[in-house]
Amino acid sequence: PPKENLIKPEKMKVIELTAFGGTENFKQVEREIPTVPKGHVRIKLSAAAFNPVDTKRRKGKFDPSCPVVLGTDASGIIDTVGEGVTYFKKGDEVYTFVMGDETAKSSGSYAEYISIDEHLVAHKPKNIDLADAAALPVVALTVYDLIVGRAKIQEGDSVFVAGASGGTGSLAVQLLQHVGASPIIVTAGSDESEEYIHSHFGIPKKNIIRHSNKSVADISSEVHQISGPKGVKFAIDLVGGNMKELCFHVIALWGHILTIVEEDDPKYCTPLYPSQSGPNSLFMKDATFSTIFVGAGCFSQDSSVLQKYRKDLTEISKLFEQGKLKAPRITKGPFSLETIEKAHKQLETGSTKGKLIMTIP
Repeated sequence: PPKENLIKPEKMKVIELTAFGGTENFKQVEREIPTVPKGHVRIKLSAAAFNPVDTKRRKGKFDPSCPVVLGTDASGIIDTVGEGVTYFKKGDEVYTFVMGDETAKSSGSYAEYISIDEHLVAHKPKNIDLADAAALPVVALTVYDLIVGRAKIQEGDSVFVAGASGGTGSLAVQLLQHVGASPIIVTAGSDESEEYIHSHFGIPKKNIIRHSNKSVADISSEVHQISGPKGVKFAIDLVGGNMKELCFHVIALWGHILTIVEEDDPKYCTPLYPSQSGPNSLFMKDATFSTIFVGAGCFSQDSSVLQKYRKDLTEISKLFEQGKLKAPRITKGPFSLETIEKAHKQLETGSTKGKLIMTIP
């Protein structure tokens, strides 16, 4: 139907998590469509994407109780604008970073509608399909904040990336190329990943290190053969575990490690001092260690913090429109319990290539 004739039903379908644990706890139910408070917009969703954090939330990592609707990535068409909203209008095609909103009685993106603070929303890239745009907000915001906002990586900076073939890694490599980082050294766990990184992004095969069945020391040696004995200026951990440990081995004096992965295993906690890891400690390299959690700003009561999300998403849209960034590989499924179950199980293997999305009719 024409955008201006979108009908707002009294009820919407959502897929909610009824109890923490396995995927069998997802259930499709009906809820009232969310209200649109001041400063909010309501979006009729076209698609939602899946992220590793979804599996952690399913197991009770962050949410206080159930039922809860998961999903932090979405795209769609604005259905209603709240009081005071002038940046958007009904019918705008947008993408959004979704955090549950008690003000609007709205929740995650496994739903037909969401109501959300306007500052978490931006116009989608004009050259990206509306459904495909759902795959971008979380990974793109994370990568942009890490490379441009926090690390401020510049032309000629040497960078090691652990985990370059996933949704976050593929955007990280492209943005690093855009800012002129060199050399860019990455890991791959399979022939398929190696070929994808080489053919899609032009990373030389000599700069793609196969890590399967190798010790941290052996992989570190291969990185140093490329970077030189001093190591790299920046090491980016998108995987965690022994890949995070590897970052401490390859970082140069006065270097910088950045991670998007928290660790549950004490074995991989940050080695700050020589007593923990000798010459590979942060202290001995006078290095920095930064964590990147894209949702942190959403817990702030400062409106200027929330404004950063729309600002960054708008800059990200420009990079896609200019051809500087291309969307990661996208695998689609329909709005269903089966799609969610498959996506969660795939994410838990740790070997997802690109992004998984769910289209919403």
